[in-house]
Amino acid sequence: MNNVYIISGVAVVVILLFVFGYLRYKKIDITGLFDMALKIVGGVEQLYLSGQLSAADRKNTAIKGLTDFLASKGIKVSDTLVNVISLIVEWAVKESDSADINKLIDAKIAPIQKKLDATTKENTELKANISTLQNKLSTVQSAVAPAVVKDTTTPQK
Repeated sequence: MNNVYIISGVAVVVILLFVFGYLRYKKIDITGLFDMALKIVGGVEQLYLSGQLSAADRKNTAIKGLTDFLASKGIKVSDTLVNVISLIVEWAVKESDSADINKLIDAKIAPIQKKLDATTKENTELKANISTLQNKLSTVQSAVAPAVVKDTTTPQK
C-alpha cells in the first residue's frame, strides 16, 4: 500500500516538473501564475458570497478561469495541465481561506460580542429594578391592605 503512495507522489512530482518546465519555456512567470490563482479564487469566492455562484460551482469556475488565463497566454491546456491547475486552485483556496476566514469571523464576532455585553448589562440592571419594585410593592400592599375583621353587628340568619 505504501508503494502506491510513493509511486503516486513521484508521478505527481514528475508531472509538476514537466508542467513547470513547459511554463518556463513559454515564458510564463510561475509565481505570477500562483498570484493569478489567488486572485481568481478570491474573485470566485466573491461571486459565491454575492449569490451569483453556487457552492458546487466554485472550484470548476476557478479552474475555468485559470485555464482561460493560460489560454490567453497562448498555452494549450491539456487534461494533465487541468489536473495541475486543480491542485493550484486547491492550494490557492487553502492560502486564501485561512487568513480571510479568520478576518471575516473576527469582523462578525466583534459587534455581536459588544451587543451581547450591552444586553447582558441591561438585563442585569432590569433584574435589579424588578427586585426593587417588587419589594416596594410588597411594602405598599402590606401597609394598605385592610385587616379583615368579622362584622358582628349585623344579625346572621
